[in-house]
Amino acid sequence: MSSTFKRLINEYKKINEIEHNLSYKLHTIDSGNVMFRCDINFFYNKLEYRIKIYYNKLYPFQPPLKLEINDNNIFNLYKKIMYKNSTLLNNNCLCCKSLLCNSNWDVSKNIIHILEEIKKVIDYNELYIKRKLLKKIALKYTNQHLDYLEQYLL
Repeated sequence: MSSTFKRLINEYKKINEIEHNLSYKLHTIDSGNVMFRCDINFFYNKLEYRIKIYYNKLYPFQPPLKLEINDNNIFNLYKKIMYKNSTLLNNNCLCCKSLLCNSNWDVSKNIIHILEEIKKVIDYNELYIKRKLLKKIALKYTNQHLDYLEQYLL
C-alpha cells in the first residue's frame, strides 16, 4: 500500500469524524498521472453536491490534479465566478488565490482545507444570484438603482 493511499485513508477518516454531512468512496485508478479518485456526496446549504477529487502519487506534496463539483472543473467555475462578480472581486484571479494552485499548496493541507475551498466556491457562485435578485427587488419596489447600497449590503 503506497504512502499516498495511506495518507488519503487517514484524511478521509478524520473528515468523516468532523463532517457528518458527507459520504465518500476512494478508488484506485493507476492510469498515467492519476492514481486515486475520491467521489464525495456533500450536503451544504441544504443542497447536495457531487465532488470528484483526482490525486496523483505526489500527493500531499502537490495539490490534487483535478477537482470537479457536479461534473464541473473547479477552475472553470472560478472563471465563471470571476466573470459574474468582477466588480466585487476587483478583477482578482481566483485561480491564483486558490488552494489548488501549486504556489499556494503545502504538505500541511488536506481534505479539510479542500472542502473549505469548495464551500467558498459554492458561496461565491450563490453571491452572484443573490446580487441579481436584490437588484430586481430593489428596482421593482423603489424605481431607482441601488448601486450606492452595495457597499453596505455586501
